[in-house]
Amino acid sequence: MRMGIKRGTVLGVTGIAGALIEDTAGFAGSVIADVFGIAVPTAGGWFLGCLLGVVVGDVLTTVLGKDVSLGRWAGIKKGLTASLVAGVGYYASTTGLASDVFAEYLRTLPLSSAEVVKIGSIWLGAVLGDLFDV
Repeated sequence: MRMGIKRGTVLGVTGIAGALIEDTAGFAGSVIADVFGIAVPTAGGWFLGCLLGVVVGDVLTTVLGKDVSLGRWAGIKKGLTASLVAGVGYYASTTGLASDVFAEYLRTLPLSSAEVVKIGSIWLGAVLGDLFDV
């Protein structure tokens, strides 16, 4: 059963939480570095945290009985969609493009336009992934 914006928002929130936790603590990045010997850049950690957050959100909505079946991919395709959109947002926020385009509209918020774009892009990606039922 597809739930669109409501469930996509839940996935967006868990994706944002995953990305912020990874950005702060770097759990997944340190595991990859220890196991594979590959240093994960900051942007990679942001994508990975978003992906893991969306997968966890998809599993939790099923476990909590929200009438949604996991399917074979258990939120991985939705997480990848959210991560790709989050990557665009991350790029826009780190290159200054976000500030150029959104600064005037977002100046009343307590967050910088770069932070709003990084976080908002995860939500947008999760909603799109759930709406299109990827």
